[in-house]
Amino acid sequence: MKRVVDFIIIAMITSFVAFGCAANSPIGSVRDEESILRERVNLFWKAKTAGDWDEAKTFVDPDLRRELTPYFERLKSKRSNAEYKSVNVGEIAIEGETAVVLVDVAVKLIHPMLLSLPVQQRQIEEYWTRKKDTWYVVIRKPDVSEFFERFGLEEERR
Repeated sequence: MKRVVDFIIIAMITSFVAFGCAANSPIGSVRDEESILRERVNLFWKAKTAGDWDEAKTFVDPDLRRELTPYFERLKSKRSNAEYKSVNVGEIAIEGETAVVLVDVAVKLIHPMLLSLPVQQRQIEEYWTRKKDTWYVVIRKPDVSEFFERFGLEEERR
């Protein structure tokens, strides 16, 4: 009889501890969000490397899509001068509704004037945002003033 009572007490304590841990754990841990985002990044890059720009555009922040439509139309209309040899999603840093993703790529330039160049290794830093529980890549149109600022040129020289 004492063993049964001890067993019931241990079972109750275990139940309370398990319930307490479950009640205090966040819904959708950071690890879950990271794996969800990693999958989205991989699908985005799969579309990009295949040249499926209609599919790639679905991963772009909906607030930026309209502005980027001409950019995607140009990409669809011309042949790529690059062949991706490998794409690996590296480090992912999530902070609230935004994330920074490092993507390691190996790319071979296939333009006739650049065929002798070896495969180039690059690390690309992408910014992603979560809207309505879905992760989207943030792509911005190039800003000429940022280019001039970065390379120390004055805009007046144009």
